[in-house]
Amino acid sequence: MSAEPLNRCPLLRPFRAVWLLVWLGGGLATLALVFPLISLRLRGRIASVWSRGLLAVFGVRLHLSGEMPRGSGLVVANHVSWLDPFLLLACFPVRFVAKDEIRSWPVFGWIAVRAGTVFIRRDLRRDVARVTRLFEARIDAGEVVALFPESTTGNGRFLRPFKTALFQVAVSRDALCMPVGIRYRQRGAEWIDDMGLGESLWRMLGLCRLDVDLMFTPAVAASGRSRRELAQSSEQAIAAALSQEVLRNPPDISAGLPDAMP
Repeated sequence: MSAEPLNRCPLLRPFRAVWLLVWLGGGLATLALVFPLISLRLRGRIASVWSRGLLAVFGVRLHLSGEMPRGSGLVVANHVSWLDPFLLLACFPVRFVAKDEIRSWPVFGWIAVRAGTVFIRRDLRRDVARVTRLFEARIDAGEVVALFPESTTGNGRFLRPFKTALFQVAVSRDALCMPVGIRYRQRGAEWIDDMGLGESLWRMLGLCRLDVDLMFTPAVAASGRSRRELAQSSEQAIAAALSQEVLRNPPDISAGLPDAMP
């Protein structure tokens, strides 16, 4: 299923821009004043409600298929847009790992920090082990954790090979790995090349709507698998759901730790 062409509605842009500023302001106030006083469970519910409101700002319509995650485990998804984490958050509370550069984003970076996002420096080998330990603790606490194992956004037409390192989280805790396919039916949400966040926001505010498919594929058991096998099974499940090929040129070079982790 190929994406539809851009559906521009530039007259919506100023109204949505004001709505976005108001919604971001409310989110910042909630994170600063309310989150320190409430439980983790309630924080997750509020984050889901706020994410649904953010999707409404951009005219996003979610189309769900499959069974959403229940209980703790590792959610993995393909990556197309900066909006992807909010698509998942709108459905269920989840903790993400994100590249360290996001921490410095204006407004969204602060929101990510306060919402409990775990940041990783991919240029530091030891940072993968640190993030793995943090995610293991959250799975032990009954939470759902999530990552985008392509490690970068794509154009939505193919998958990049999944990096394997953080799949160790599911392997070491014998947890379920839950692959999710994300597909934008219209063009315009892609966040690729050197596109800045501001440029992407401005572009998306001028779209008429965005229909997005979230395809929850059957969970993959980590028991008896290496993290490499788990990554490949998840990659294949998402590729099949999206009817996409995995781009292996340049060849798959998995980042992170060797298969035998201490």
